[in-house]
Amino acid sequence: MLDHDDSGRPERQSAIIDRELLRYRVDVAALSETRLKGHGQLTEKNYTFLWSGSDQHQTGVAFAIHKDMLTRLADVPSALSNRLSCARIRLAEKRFLTLVDVNAPTMTYDDATRANFYADLGRVLSNVPKSDKLIVLGDFNARVGSDCPGWGRVLGTQARGRTNSNGSLLLELCTELDLAITNTFFAMADKWYYSWMHPRSRAWHLLDFILVRRDDLRDIKSTRVMRGATYETDHLMVRAVCNLRIAPVRRKRARQPLRKLDVSLLQQKAEDLVNKVSDSTNQLTDHNTEDVGVNERWGQISSAVYAAAKEVLGHPRRRHADWFDQNDADIEKLMAEVRVCRQQALSGVLQRATRRMKNEWWDSKAEELQGYADAHMTRAFYDGLKAVYGLRHSGSNPVLSADGATLHTTPEEVLRRWKEHFQQLLNRPSTVDSAAIERLEQRPTREDLDGPPTLDELQQALKSLKAGKTLRHCAAQ
Repeated sequence: MLDHDDSGRPERQSAIIDRELLRYRVDVAALSETRLKGHGQLTEKNYTFLWSGSDQHQTGVAFAIHKDMLTRLADVPSALSNRLSCARIRLAEKRFLTLVDVNAPTMTYDDATRANFYADLGRVLSNVPKSDKLIVLGDFNARVGSDCPGWGRVLGTQARGRTNSNGSLLLELCTELDLAITNTFFAMADKWYYSWMHPRSRAWHLLDFILVRRDDLRDIKSTRVMRGATYETDHLMVRAVCNLRIAPVRRKRARQPLRKLDVSLLQQKAEDLVNKVSDSTNQLTDHNTEDVGVNERWGQISSAVYAAAKEVLGHPRRRHADWFDQNDADIEKLMAEVRVCRQQALSGVLQRATRRMKNEWWDSKAEELQGYADAHMTRAFYDGLKAVYGLRHSGSNPVLSADGATLHTTPEEVLRRWKEHFQQLLNRPSTVDSAAIERLEQRPTREDLDGPPTLDELQQALKSLKAGKTLRHCAAQ
């Protein structure tokens, strides 16, 4: 997901992943080797990416969750480490599905590091409630071989290849926790079984697995590689189709807020707006009844003024300035060529084309903003800056406990720690001498300043306001 100049991958990798996941109708995806720092969240058009990484742009895991599934999350996915992340989804009948995203160390790491990782993974899986459905998925960097008789409840009859030391650690963990490797239970051709090709030997291997409890294997309808997904990575997508009932969403009907009006047309249509508001208020005056309360009367006036302004000004058009969306059709054509041809050269074409589109878009946007700046059009200049500010990133930074021994990562723990900090910082005894305050000279009270403002003062204050600078709370609603 990280786009370096020399990465050899297209710009906006998250947007391309978003497209491919939607094309393959994936609800939740587990991503490995994201190489993003720390913890964070990124929202694309269809999916929200929640990642956990290290401080050196190494390893890292992330969940890509479809926008329709976000409301089914039992809580925010927890980042256990830069190699492990956990998410919990509500199922029907008050049950839950626990997903564990894994990025295991490769064979280049020493034995102790790999053993410690599987020990940590074992502790995480042991803490999952027995009543939960469990799916463990990701890049295990392991070869499990084809010894189906020796690992009867773990491997299926379709297991292939040889095992290695990482595979032995994984098989032992699955045996201990009664987990099954779903990739090995479905008959398929080799091209839909193997997920990674060795760069030197050009031999294919299966390194990416999807594990479930052995008794829940009936919930998996199929697990296979999707070779058509365009990710520009050396691993192919592995997709499992599950037969699970997700909890329905109970939508609450909330009061819809009033939409914003296009205030940029105020100067152009000021006279029409004054006439329309005057006609609307006159109609209220003609139908005035003395038994109407103050609040109800104000509601009538507010609704009439808003309806008049809406008819004259209308609503502003939604502006989302993004170079990727503006060139959406051209990029889709290029991606289709990559999927059809499957040639390495076309990946370079895609990268160069998107970079050229990006540079041309930024050049034109820079010229537009510079024109606003030269013409001293401050409002248009800053509106343009806001439109191109970029994707919204959100996330909570971990904080240390008061004694510095514990690192709080969940939002609830972070909020409690900040509350504790400010209580200690602000709730301190006063050191001011009350006798010194009483010795201060007192000025006479100005009773004349307590009266209501006059009509002339109100008109003068309104005239002093700049166009488009009216306080939001004072605007008609």
